[in-house]
Amino acid sequence: DVKNIHIENVLMWTIKSATKIGTETRASKMSNITFKNIDIIAADRALYIMVRDGALVKQIFWNNIYTQTIGGDTKEKIFLIRIENRFGRGKIQDIHITDWISENFSNNKSQINGLGFWNMVRRVQFKNICIQGKVRNSLKSAWIKTGFFTRDITITA
Repeated sequence: DVKNIHIENVLMWTIKSATKIGTETRASKMSNITFKNIDIIAADRALYIMVRDGALVKQIFWNNIYTQTIGGDTKEKIFLIRIENRFGRGKIQDIHITDWISENFSNNKSQINGLGFWNMVRRVQFKNICIQGKVRNSLKSAWIKTGFFTRDITITA
């Protein structure tokens, strides 16, 4: 298992994913991972969870995150959470994103996608999300698209 990882007080610049869990998820469980006080100057994806190898990813926290520029590579999304099947089907649940500021929207909508009924993304909670100078109080206003096999995805001010 992978657990109790804390990444804090970091300044990031990348052409790929700034804060990422995956793509390799060859553990039975990945839990209690925290990203806190992160300034992202540039990234193609600011937050990315990619479960492809069958793990249960749960109790993941993003707190006090600032993003300046999102884009420049292939995905161009602020948030991307998804499950695929490479070497096993996983699950994602209990994700907490709090006090997030993005200077601008990304070129593409953020996405959250599960894989199937037994491989869902559940209980993703966005709280106090500010994009382009405005606190967002709905997934639509935050430009977040949820696909099939997602449950209890919420956003509150």
